[in-house]
Amino acid sequence: MADARRPRLPVSRRSLLTAAAATPAVAGAGPRSVAELAKAWNAERDLIALLTRRWSDLETALQRRTGSLDFRAAAAAGDAGALEMIAIDRRVPGLWETAEAASERISRLPCTTLSDALAKVQMGIRIIGPHDSEGASYALLQGGYDDLVRMLGPLAGQ
Repeated sequence: MADARRPRLPVSRRSLLTAAAATPAVAGAGPRSVAELAKAWNAERDLIALLTRRWSDLETALQRRTGSLDFRAAAAAGDAGALEMIAIDRRVPGLWETAEAASERISRLPCTTLSDALAKVQMGIRIIGPHDSEGASYALLQGGYDDLVRMLGPLAGQ
């Protein structure tokens, strides 16, 4: 008989608290700096990455356990890992939508500090990522950003 309890996500307390704290900030609650909003956006993206990695690990385990990747059939049979995959599948699209809306909103905000400007650059680099860029462009952006933060030191507010 299948366990009627909801599957637990192996998320650290710290990750959950960070994401929970980020949600109102990303949603636009109260006046916050671009840097603060970017920090909340990054926490949201970290949670998405964590859940995506977890889904992949569950998929690998399902393949080993059942010889199949049909997680919906496994979930119908009460497989706890497959049920967790479905829970992740339901949650992640909403998180992506929230993160996308926040990045659009943040992109339109004016920067008032060096930290704000660096936060916007960092967000852009994260959105582009190493896989969606041409040749050395990502390495140039990330390297230039890291060098700028290092050279600015305390002025960067990082």
